[in-house]
Amino acid sequence: MLAQLVRLNVHSLGACPDPLPELVPGALPLTIPAKQDFAVLYRVSLSTACVNDPARGSGHEDYSYTAVVDHAALDGHADTHPQDDVCPRGPLSPSLFDPNPDGTIRDTGCGSKVGKARGGPVLTDVSARQRFPPPD
Repeated sequence: MLAQLVRLNVHSLGACPDPLPELVPGALPLTIPAKQDFAVLYRVSLSTACVNDPARGSGHEDYSYTAVVDHAALDGHADTHPQDDVCPRGPLSPSLFDPNPDGTIRDTGCGSKVGKARGGPVLTDVSARQRFPPPD
């Protein structure tokens, strides 16, 4: 059920193929109290044999990530507030409160920070260390 509830997509930003994330098995709580969260872990294997951009640092990232929540996996019913089911995304509005569970949670977006706000892409920069041949 957890794999249907939370999906992670990993996108190559170049010629390398998109890696397939692997859900790390864990206990799904039977009940998540209101205003609480829990972590969903994925293992993503990135090979240094395929590096999209060999340069390092900002602007040379190789992979981006998108997470999607599908509430229908829980009970078959669509989410009543789907505007916040994809990450990364910016705040829906500076004054918008999520109507669930009780209208008191301010939506701040998700993803990396861009200035003081969230909503920036989640990126990974892969680099291969140059190894010297073993001595004779």
